[in-house]
Amino acid sequence: MKSARGRGRQMNAGATSTMRRGGDGDDVLVFLHADSTLPKGYDDVIERNLNDETSRKPREWGAFAFKMSEEEGEGFGRALTKRAIEFGTNARCRLFGMPYGDQALVIRRQTFNSVGGFDELPFMEDYIMAEKLRRRGSPVLFRAPVKTSGRRWDERGLFKVTLMNQVIVAAYKLGVPVSKLAEWYKKT
Repeated sequence: MKSARGRGRQMNAGATSTMRRGGDGDDVLVFLHADSTLPKGYDDVIERNLNDETSRKPREWGAFAFKMSEEEGEGFGRALTKRAIEFGTNARCRLFGMPYGDQALVIRRQTFNSVGGFDELPFMEDYIMAEKLRRRGSPVLFRAPVKTSGRRWDERGLFKVTLMNQVIVAAYKLGVPVSKLAEWYKKT
């Protein structure tokens, strides 16, 4: 399947292409970044967590815990800093219910369709999707981690990338256009 450029557009096209004919519409979509890897048994994790019958509300969406890949020969200080970033990311998700795309967003198809899919933007489509979904309810946060490449942090600096990510979210909240934020992100 081919799609025009843009991650939001491509994920919408992927969701559309996976529709089953005559299905019950209760299938689950998993949106995974190209530099991320799902944990072993991810399908069981999703099934168990989204279909937990002890929950009072239907579980419409969720995400995995965040973990950065480790590089061979990585020093103790760098590894410790990565674990601190992981801790902060996972704490943010638990406190604010805002996982990002590098945690593999897991969304029931009916929910995905009801929020209109991903906004077709040059950047931040995962953040905006999480905002739309959070209005419907809190995410289920799976303990199993998705492992995401730490390459960007390694190349550009752990603190610099982490800080810039937070600056971009704050600027978005203040109304800076997404196209401008995408430019900032490319420079980080």
